[in-house]
Amino acid sequence: LKFRFGRVLSPNPSISKMSRFDKAAAKAGAAKAAAPSPAAKAAAAAPAAKAAAKAPAVQLVTLDDKKKFILKHEMKIDDAKEAVGNEPNRAKKKELEATLKKLQQDETYVKTIQEIKDIEAQAARDAERAAVNAKTTDKKSTKSSSKTAEKADAPVLNPDEKADDAVMAEIDAAFAASGKDAAAAKANAVARLGALAAATPFVLPRLEKLVSLFADSKLGAPAVKAACTIVEAVQPAGHGVAAIAVPALLAGMEDKKWKTKASCIEVLSPCLRQMGEHTPAQLASCLPLIVPKLAEAALEVRAEIRTATGAVLREIGALVASPEIKKLSQELVTALAEPTNQKHTQSVLAKMGNQTFLSLIDPASLS
Repeated sequence: LKFRFGRVLSPNPSISKMSRFDKAAAKAGAAKAAAPSPAAKAAAAAPAAKAAAKAPAVQLVTLDDKKKFILKHEMKIDDAKEAVGNEPNRAKKKELEATLKKLQQDETYVKTIQEIKDIEAQAARDAERAAVNAKTTDKKSTKSSSKTAEKADAPVLNPDEKADDAVMAEIDAAFAASGKDAAAAKANAVARLGALAAATPFVLPRLEKLVSLFADSKLGAPAVKAACTIVEAVQPAGHGVAAIAVPALLAGMEDKKWKTKASCIEVLSPCLRQMGEHTPAQLASCLPLIVPKLAEAALEVRAEIRTATGAVLREIGALVASPEIKKLSQELVTALAEPTNQKHTQSVLAKMGNQTFLSLIDPASLS
């Protein structure tokens, strides 16, 4: 009824208005309808994931590509550092620091740096190996070229050449030569003397010319070899050694050049063997002259001279004839070769003082 007792009746509130519960339920239903379902979310995210998967990774093939990538990435790191330093807000600063840390620990960045280090280290090893191989090749080529040069410079000898006045005049002229070709001429003369060693009357008097070359850096060794060959080939055996060879060698030992002294002492060995085996009387006359010179040489500073002196003194000790001195010969030789060893020298002198000599002492043994 619209009218009751003359008043208009209003509608029932429960019918005309919605309750608060109904409003909240209606609002939740509308929100649920508007929000996408999980299935819809997954369906929407799938294309994005596929697109990300399809995005190609950074291809770093050459060393230049790797270096360019590192340069760009480090520029990003520098920018991130600058942003962190300029940010006053703490929360934002933490976010920026996290981003910087990610950039610094980026897997591709770290891996690429290590690859560059490995490539450069391998390149350095390859370069070092190539340099070593090049040096080895150069040495081999230098040796081969030097050998070829030596073969080319080696004197050509005539195997049928015989010693006579004309040949000796040519050799003497070669020894006296001077100028650019003097070294080659002297080397040829030395070789010819060695080849004619059996012609004692011609070559033995020219031993002094060989002694003058003992100190030469190139001709010294061939000259010593030729001198030893001449002395060993003396005919008649042992003759002329005491009169010609020994005086020339003793004079050479007075030279100030240590190579000359050492070489003269070296050539004394074949002289002693020749005289000891074939002319012992000449050996007896020469030893009193040789031993004092060797005792002086034993005090030289150069080890080469002392070594050669010790070898000759031991050879002399083996040639001693007196049985009493021969028993002490090696100790005597050691005392002469090592004059600074006072303890040994005094011991040898004491033994000699206590020795009873029953046989004749020849000049060689006495020296």
